[in-house]
Amino acid sequence: MIPAIPGQGVSFSAAQLPVAIDYPAALALRQMALVQDELPKYLLAPEVSALLHYVPDLHRKMLLATLWNTGARINEALALTRSDFSLTAPYPFVQLATLKQRTEKATRTAGRAPAGSQPHRIVPLSDANYVSQLEMMVATLKIPLERRNKRSGRTEKARIWEITDRTVRTWISEAVDAAAADGVTFSVPVTPHTFRHSYGMHMLYAGIPLKEIRSFIHSGHHTDTIQKYNEIINDLRARGKETDAIVSTIDNLRYYYSLSEKHPPRTLFSLYLPEWFILFSEKSKIDAAHESSSSDIANDLFLEGFNGQKWPHYLLGVLLPEENIKTRNFSETKYFLKIDTPQLYDKAKIRFVPNGEWLCMLFYSKGKGLSENLGFYLDTLEKEKISVSGDIFIMDVVNSLITSNPDNYCTMIYALKERQTHEQF
Repeated sequence: MIPAIPGQGVSFSAAQLPVAIDYPAALALRQMALVQDELPKYLLAPEVSALLHYVPDLHRKMLLATLWNTGARINEALALTRSDFSLTAPYPFVQLATLKQRTEKATRTAGRAPAGSQPHRIVPLSDANYVSQLEMMVATLKIPLERRNKRSGRTEKARIWEITDRTVRTWISEAVDAAAADGVTFSVPVTPHTFRHSYGMHMLYAGIPLKEIRSFIHSGHHTDTIQKYNEIINDLRARGKETDAIVSTIDNLRYYYSLSEKHPPRTLFSLYLPEWFILFSEKSKIDAAHESSSSDIANDLFLEGFNGQKWPHYLLGVLLPEENIKTRNFSETKYFLKIDTPQLYDKAKIRFVPNGEWLCMLFYSKGKGLSENLGFYLDTLEKEKISVSGDIFIMDVVNSLITSNPDNYCTMIYALKERQTHEQF
């Protein structure tokens, strides 16, 4: 698939595009490209449509539409003849040749092409509207297959656009000026090469494999410009994932804050939680969260989550190992961080936490006194004759990210309720 070009006076809709494009994201991507001098400058499909609207006649319009629909260099487009196009359904295409290829063909004698010569690029024409407009232009203007060269006297294939590069640039400038008079402006300077960059970017948006795009617009240079397009797309996708993760983090904060509104402190309640994975740290002192050594452990763990190249959810807390629960040894704990991609981390530091019913209790203790709170939590479980399995988790539900008043800090202690033998797994 390649770019679609609506007709003059027709609005550009998602239905006319080969794919649905998230244009707010596309605009953000293009903004990133604008601040980097080495990155290609391009127009988005609706901007191309707007520009073509201000091209006054079909002959001019179809040349610019050809640049947009094929990714051709200006000299390749100006060399096109009717025989270079095959407009027969269902697979219309155009063959493009560089100046070097055209020169080689003109000087070649009869027989096979010499070894090492490059074939013409074949570019599919998947926009039916463009194909029909091209056919209409050829018929309306009665463009011949051949015409006599006035200087040589020989009959040659007739070029569709018998103009110079300078004339094309003038046409573009006039269209840009006409648009500006209506208050329509473009964020990048528009040149014939702008359409080539725009074609490449649109192809990437359409999900065309990079290898195929190379075959359509291959520049012949060692450093291929199309690789830059791909890098931009990947950068935007990475930023999009980061934004999604931030939103997910906020959702987590909102959810756990809601628990503090629903449940009174020091009262047991239950939650069903899905299975999850945690990344855990070395041991630290439980009541030393304010000390630099302990804080450094937590910070290092959070940074390790980033090194996994995925923003971790804000589920950073402390766990009391299972072996310390029966002995009530609260002296040492570990920090934990919920992660979504365990395969990216050291297996020795990853733990699977099963789904199930979790027994929870909230405490307002300004982030301190965890040993005392743990004792109260376990005492309550014993009083209720309830058993838990696995580690005990301790996490801030309300902290400095939500409130500036330490009196409102809220901590949740929770552990997985031990399954009965008759329960089905």
